[in-house]
Amino acid sequence: GQPTPTRSCMVSSCSCDAGTEVWEGQLVCAECGWVLETVTDDCVAGTQRVLDERGWHLVEERVREMGAALRLDDDSVQMASALVKSALGTPPDRKGSAALEEHAPCCLLLASRRCRSASVLTLRDVVLHSRIPPLRVTRCWLRLLGKLAAEQQRLDSASPSSSADGSTERRSFALDTRALLERDCDTLHRAAEVAELGGYAGTMAPRGPGRLLAGRLLELASAEWLLEGRQPETSCGAVALVALGAAAPSKPSGRGEGGEGRLIAAVCSALRLSQTQVKLRAAELRSVAVSLARSLPGRARLSEREVLRSLSSALDEASLQRAAAAAEASGEGGGGEGGGSEGGGSEGSGSADGGGRQAASGSAAAISAAAATSTSASAAAAD
Repeated sequence: GQPTPTRSCMVSSCSCDAGTEVWEGQLVCAECGWVLETVTDDCVAGTQRVLDERGWHLVEERVREMGAALRLDDDSVQMASALVKSALGTPPDRKGSAALEEHAPCCLLLASRRCRSASVLTLRDVVLHSRIPPLRVTRCWLRLLGKLAAEQQRLDSASPSSSADGSTERRSFALDTRALLERDCDTLHRAAEVAELGGYAGTMAPRGPGRLLAGRLLELASAEWLLEGRQPETSCGAVALVALGAAAPSKPSGRGEGGEGRLIAAVCSALRLSQTQVKLRAAELRSVAVSLARSLPGRARLSEREVLRSLSSALDEASLQRAAAAAEASGEGGGGEGGGSEGGGSEGSGSADGGGRQAASGSAAAISAAAATSTSASAAAAD
């Protein structure tokens, strides 16, 4: 009936030489978890310490570390930890595991977009905090997106009626380009305050003309399919660059001979983007915007600089013309149906005249509504 005495087993060292730490009363290697000293009833010298609790603790610790560096909230970090555990399946056996370093940044990015975190993150942002090559993180990100798309397709096929009427919630992990543009505008506003963009102070302020124009240009780029197949960071940087140059004061410091090149260099330096790619995307956007503005009455012979100086009003006028054209087209269709429904004679012509008057009044109402919408939107943005 005497208790069996415990025995202590020692292992001198492991191949890591990374220091030691105490884990549940046992001395283990801080890097790989190898047991250096243990006191158990059935002690086996050199036994590898593989415990689920310790492995998941490494996951949570690494995700919290990355989340703090990325300034994410607690909800996003907790969701990312759950996503990493689900993706890995089994706990990692050591710190710095390649699988953990691949999945942790990707799951943090997914969680930030799912939780609508205040921090707007891109894949490039999270890659910088991983300890493995960026290409491996990018491949892991693409695999995760493929799994999510396959899972969504499976859910849609399982309940086609629910997906058709919208009763099934569709989880989107796409980047919010408008939020990314707002982040870039904040960055440029701070850069202008510290004289990195001398002469442009206030242009990208929350109520500044540059930020309002940038939002309109982003809508134009989206409508003209200029965002498809392009890196969102580069596209938003190009939008901010065009808006900053068009809405800036008439003669800010640094403009003139070589001023455009200095502006591009300053913007790309503040946003940490490639000058070559931003210049290409900005040239595309500028060409589309100028062509649209010159198609309006009285602007055909204006120079590019003059067009850009009045770009905000030109975009408003173009929106009104498109709304009027759409209303007129729909009104003409309704009038044709009214005239064709009658067999002929005075009643048929009267119906057609009524349809024409109704189309004209509908077109005028659409123009007034579009103008009111544009005015109210500008007032809301100014407030």
